[in-house]
Order: sequence, then C-alpha cells, then structure tokens
Amino acid sequence: MSNRISMFTLSWRSDSDALAEYRPRIGALISSLGSVLLLPFIAVHVVQGRLGLAAMFSAAAFILLLNVWAINKRQRPFIPFGPVVSGLAVAVCTSVWVQGHNGLFWAYPVLFIGFFILPRRWANITGFGLLIGVSLVTWQSIGLALATRVSTTLFLNFVMINLVLNVLDHLHDTLVRQAILDPLTGVYNRRHFQKQLDAAVGRQGSSEDALLIFDIDHFKRINDAYGHDIGDHVLRELVHIALSFARPGDDLFRLGGEEFAILLYDTPPETALELAHSLRSRIEAARLLPNQGIAVTVSVGIASSRSEMRAEAWFKEADLALYEAKHRGRNCVVTYENLNAPAASTVVSQPERIAS
Repeated sequence: MSNRISMFTLSWRSDSDALAEYRPRIGALISSLGSVLLLPFIAVHVVQGRLGLAAMFSAAAFILLLNVWAINKRQRPFIPFGPVVSGLAVAVCTSVWVQGHNGLFWAYPVLFIGFFILPRRWANITGFGLLIGVSLVTWQSIGLALATRVSTTLFLNFVMINLVLNVLDHLHDTLVRQAILDPLTGVYNRRHFQKQLDAAVGRQGSSEDALLIFDIDHFKRINDAYGHDIGDHVLRELVHIALSFARPGDDLFRLGGEEFAILLYDTPPETALELAHSLRSRIEAARLLPNQGIAVTVSVGIASSRSEMRAEAWFKEADLALYEAKHRGRNCVVTYENLNAPAASTVVSQPERIAS
C-alpha cells in the first residue's frame, strides 16, 4: 500500500477499515448513550403535553436498547445502523427546519456517529448527504450567510474525519503486515499460517485442500560454506520460484528457518502430488547459489485434509511426510498416504553434495 495518505484513495475503500473489528461495540456504546440522552427530551415532551413526540422519542430509545441487547448477544442489530444514521440525518434536517439554530447543534455529532458505526463508504455517503441537506435547509429556513458557515464547517469536519481515519487505516495496515509477513522473504509467517490452517479446517466438507511442507536440504551447510548473506539470498530466490509456481488463491508461508509451507485450496491428492514434483524440480534446476554449479534441493511432505480433521493433526501428517522424505535421502516428495510405500517410488533424484 502506498505510504501517501490520500483522502480519496483510502476513504472509499471497503477493504481497509481499522474500525471494522470494533464497530459493533462502538455501536452498542453509542446506542446505550443515545437511549439515555433521549430520556430528558421524553420527559419535557410529556410535561408540555406533546405526547406524540414523547411516544416517538420513547420508541427510538426502545429500538436503541434492542440494538444494544442484540449486539451483546452477538446477533445482528434489530435495526441496522445504516437506516439509524440515515434517520438521524433526516431528523437533524427536520429539526433545523422546525427549530432553526437549535437544530444545527445536532449535525456535528451525527456526522461523527456515522463514521464510527458505518463502513467508510456508507459513512461518506450519509455524511455528504447530511452536509448537503443541512446546508439547503439552513439556507431556506434561516438564511444564506449562516448556511455558508454551516456548510463550510461541516465540510471541514468531514475532511478532517476522513484524514484521521485514513491515518488510522494506514497504521492498521502496516501493523497487520508486520504481524503476518516474514520480514526477510515477504511471504506469510507462521502466525498467519496457523490462522489460515484453522480456517481451512473450518471449511472441511466444502472443499478438498492439501498442505505441502518443504525444507531446503543441507541449508546449514550453505550458511557455513558461503555465509549467511548467501543463505538469505537462497531463501529469497526460493520464495520467488515458489510464488511463481503457486496458483492464484494458494498461500505460501515461511514456518521458520529454511522450512516453508503452501496451502493448496480445492486440490485433490493427485494434483497436489504433481504440483509438489513440479516445485521440487524447478528449485533443483534453478541453481540458486550464485556463481556455483551446485543445485539447491528441497524435500517435500504432503498431507490432504479429511473430514473432521483438526489443524494440529493435519500439520503433523504433513510434517511426518517431510521427515520421511528426509529419511529417504532428501530431494524427493512423500505423501502421508504413502508413508509405507517403497522408497524407490517416491525418491526422484539425489542431490549433489554441497561442499562443507
């Protein structure tokens, strides 16, 4: 993501929203506060004999409390927040038309509320609608001079809210990337691997996935013989090959050191085995050591998902297959389903020894 903070490139994006995770709780808090703040107005309308308005305010407070109850029960709000904020915007415009200056005070908190409880795209739409509506009503009911001031200050608030939220989105995206990406290779790290593995297990029954774990053979010898800078170069080049090999939708992870994993979604075992052989041969043919004619090779273990399988068991099966590939001489592919097959059926070729 670009480091430049631009209101119009970030404000309308639906996939970058730092508040998304907290929005239900914010909505519940604002709903609770709103229902309490409506009580004095209900009492005033009752005392002054405006029972119709008192009933309307009471209904609004009751709906807000229903929303709080639903959110606390982890259910959808009784009335979605989009219609709630739209209704508040209409109420502000009506209040300005009926009460004049006093109604203008409500425009600013409603603008803020929209940005905190609605997705950014809808908050911008309702906020812009509020700005236009209040400005027009103020012009018609009070005068052009005040309408100009109100529209200017509302627009300034609109812009500043967007800029602050853009900064929050940028910081959020940066922190997320740092939390899920490996700093050396740029691929997903082990923390994100566990999350994606759990998600894949949760989809069992709707798709057939395969887990492919591969490890660079004799990587310690590479570091010892050529230095850690060359070892880092090998890791980055291997990732480049693996990314070019991976299909759209597949996920590549660095589990640690020289060990990597690929989640192959919607992939039957036969296809996973073919892809693993292709990856192994590409890496061996690439000659990843600079100015050296020695091949860098990998050992690969594969395990396919099964119904009601736990993530830990799935990873363990792929890891056992990888261990067997190492035991059979390295530079080969082994599937968990064929752990007991003869070694000759899975060993593809033997690596040339790296000088120690």
